[in-house]
Amino acid sequence: SCGSTAMMAPGWWVWLGGVALVGVLGGVSGQHSISSASLALRPPRLCQPTEIVVEFETTFNLTGGDEVSVSLAGFTSGACDNNAGDSIVEDFDEVNSELLLVQGYLQLRPSQLWQGAYQEGNVISSFSDSRLYFTLLPGRFIDNGTRVAIHVDAGNGIKVNCGIDSSWNGQNHSLVVRAKSLGYSRRTANASTHAAVGLPLNFTTPVAGGCPITDAQLDLDPPLPKIATAATIRFIPGMEILPGDNVTIRLGGFTSGNATGFPGSDLPMGQVEIATSTTFPNGSSLSTAPTSITRSLFPRQPIFNASWREGDVVRDQPGFTKSTLTLFLQEPHVLLPGTVVTVYVNRSNGIRAQCGLPANSTDVQIGVTIGATTGLSRSADPISFPATPRGHTEAVGDGCRSHLNYCSGHGVCDHCLNRCTCMDGYGSNSDLERLSERTLDHRALPRDCSGKVCPTGPGFSGVLPHLEQSASNATIAHLVRECSGAGLCDRTTGSCDCFQGWTGTACSRRDCPTAIEGLACSGHGQCLSMRGLALTAEALPLSRGLSAGRYANDGGPRVSPETWDAEVMHACVCDSSWEVGLGQNQTQVSEWYGPDCSRRRCPSGDDPLTSEVNEEDCSNVTAAGGRGAGQSGNQCQVECSNRGRCDSGSGLCQCFEGFAGANCGTQIREK
Repeated sequence: SCGSTAMMAPGWWVWLGGVALVGVLGGVSGQHSISSASLALRPPRLCQPTEIVVEFETTFNLTGGDEVSVSLAGFTSGACDNNAGDSIVEDFDEVNSELLLVQGYLQLRPSQLWQGAYQEGNVISSFSDSRLYFTLLPGRFIDNGTRVAIHVDAGNGIKVNCGIDSSWNGQNHSLVVRAKSLGYSRRTANASTHAAVGLPLNFTTPVAGGCPITDAQLDLDPPLPKIATAATIRFIPGMEILPGDNVTIRLGGFTSGNATGFPGSDLPMGQVEIATSTTFPNGSSLSTAPTSITRSLFPRQPIFNASWREGDVVRDQPGFTKSTLTLFLQEPHVLLPGTVVTVYVNRSNGIRAQCGLPANSTDVQIGVTIGATTGLSRSADPISFPATPRGHTEAVGDGCRSHLNYCSGHGVCDHCLNRCTCMDGYGSNSDLERLSERTLDHRALPRDCSGKVCPTGPGFSGVLPHLEQSASNATIAHLVRECSGAGLCDRTTGSCDCFQGWTGTACSRRDCPTAIEGLACSGHGQCLSMRGLALTAEALPLSRGLSAGRYANDGGPRVSPETWDAEVMHACVCDSSWEVGLGQNQTQVSEWYGPDCSRRRCPSGDDPLTSEVNEEDCSNVTAAGGRGAGQSGNQCQVECSNRGRCDSGSGLCQCFEGFAGANCGTQIREK
């Protein structure tokens, strides 16, 4: 316990200068009184640092050195983890048992009037003896009847440890004023009942919740599914547990049956074999043997009696989520806050996990239900073991360890079925939906989520090697496939190694041929997709009017028998120094030609030997491909005027004997 505090009168505590000061909690001492004393919290939340506002009025004057003390039952500066926090004081005089208050250690306002200190209570009492002290600074004066308000900043870290309801007003929260005008002197340690006046505080902001439970731990022997196991359950309550109170341990996923998918039986009070040991905050211990053993051998009354309620069954899932072990505290035992409680559940009870469970399962919970309330809530709502400070539960089963390498960090283990559900990109359900069984080789995807799925695109090849068969129709042949069926997937990197002539992250692009590496179409043309070709008027074969059909109407790459290659296959539209087309003054072929645009046509001209026919006139002449004929004034390309040989590498004519000119269109006549 804290040596600076002792309980001297019902409702308020004080120990100052080694002398107990007795206050009058009715609010009146002689002709002097306190009125409208209140305590408010901002915010009024459990285990959260809060601003504390203390307000009161007096019928007497306050002068420098006068003191105010406020009981803060249920408050702590700690972490709500059944460990005491620190007092916020400058020092403590062990010789005189006196708090040495120095301005600036407790953050409060108005700091020009008050200095303060906070004294941490005891875990064993649920911090019911925590306390605030305020001293009016020297030279300061407050008239009687003045409404006094002292704000203790949330930055001090003081917080509510256990829920508090309004019924606790006055019983455990009080304000005491020791004033010189009442005859109080610190030096003489005046103990007169007229030296101090006290009044119960009106607690204006109740706090919902219960006291904390910490260190909730579950260990199993053996930690295997479908086998009866012995369970060791440990916890430390932050509240006093009295006879008639019960502790509920929800063991989600456990059954008293044989774990074959059928429910087991409830085990009534006294039929669950348990043993209990406790270590009290003062270091003493108590233990009991299993409740089923004859009392003549173990005459000590059991600490707990236990029952088991079977939960609901769900096949091939953890199921039994509401299975509950209930511990009833027996007379004459009382468990104080901070007591380490260990309960051993015997294997002979036949309780077992239906299937594997992860470590720190949130389906394993603990709660405390009390028989009666006294203002300070001793109850505790169910909380999962791992959510309590230093809490944990042991894993049950293999947990995707031995053969699945914990799902390689790229998946979630289904502990019940001991299999991995992989993340996107590693064989997730959405991956499998996007890549049908016909196009994804499941055998190539490791079950431990260690292999990456490669980028996908419409398949080019109709052969499906893993099915050892060819596609039966165009739709199946061109389904979305990894690496578009035009490369090999590297499962380690998730990248495609494309076959020759295919490019892109998914090998989904059949590149245009070229005679000069690094230059599309040998530097003499545009490389366009099938859709691009369909939308380009000068692309061959020419047609009268642009009629792109399905390629033009498709809003984007689609997998269909007609347009699967819309963005897959590519071809060159070669450059030309003249306009290409079927219209007037257009020519039906381009200057550069060939699949890779590496060849060049020679200059055109009318054959000088056929004066009756103009070979360059392509009016009504059907263009190559048969999709349209030239309009009036349309031109044909007659290389070297039919009177020479064209060098397609240079685009220059080699004229026959007797003909000259760039297009060999001039006949040389003998003189």
